[in-house]
Amino acid sequence: MSRVAVAVVAAAVFALSGCTNDRAGPLVIRGLGLTATARTEPLPTAAAMTAVLRAVGKTMRTSAAVTTVMTLRGTGTDLQLGPLPRTITAAGAYSFAARTGHLTVSISGGAIATIQERLFPRVVYIANLTSVRVGSWATLQRSTLRSHYLYRTAANVPSQLLGLAAEADQMAVDGHEVIARAATTRYRGYVTGASLTRHLDVGAAQEVRLMELLGAQARRIEVWVDAAGRVARVRVGFHATQGEQYVEESVQLDLTKFGTKVTTTRPPSRIQVAVRAVTGVLLG
Repeated sequence: MSRVAVAVVAAAVFALSGCTNDRAGPLVIRGLGLTATARTEPLPTAAAMTAVLRAVGKTMRTSAAVTTVMTLRGTGTDLQLGPLPRTITAAGAYSFAARTGHLTVSISGGAIATIQERLFPRVVYIANLTSVRVGSWATLQRSTLRSHYLYRTAANVPSQLLGLAAEADQMAVDGHEVIARAATTRYRGYVTGASLTRHLDVGAAQEVRLMELLGAQARRIEVWVDAAGRVARVRVGFHATQGEQYVEESVQLDLTKFGTKVTTTRPPSRIQVAVRAVTGVLLG
């Protein structure tokens, strides 16, 4: 999605001033009066980093029901999505081990038609795209997938969020929560800018600029690990305010029903339409 059309984001994206960050206090972008909510951080430990790495590794060897929710809130109107808040949800099942799965992707308010995705190791099939004829499936190589927005994954592939968790550092235990009736430990850390932008399209310079201006606030990541040592949730995003205006964006992946059987079929070849790339707010 495009950046929200409010002063706080316009300033963050286009201003030329630098930014500073005090991890024990608020993030301030000089010259903008832009402040990001923050609090005293828990101390990072090697044990926390090891626990998250092991959890990612264990999760990548299994399958799960997956739900990724991108939420955009603010005091303005997004140029593509309309009045806020808006939520994009990608839900289905995915085998991280086999790299196959299926997703249904929708947006709150029904502003855009729901799309279907079938994911395979080398190919992705997408139905209901406006760029291909009705009843056909767009077909593209998975290696060509790119995202166009900072926290979104290309074509909603959930393993990319686990990759961010694996590459995070300064991990610290930050409490305990019950998720889907399962006890979890929450970890908080930071991912590198390179990790966040690895799957970005080369034309997404505005997103990179936003990340640079927000500093460490844009690179914060939270990971929840269940008692069995699997990742139950991953969340990235930011919250920033300017006077009475604010913008908040988050992407959260929830994993349940570990070990679920994932059955994904390829559409008939007669209704496949090869494409080189796909765009749109539902596809990252």
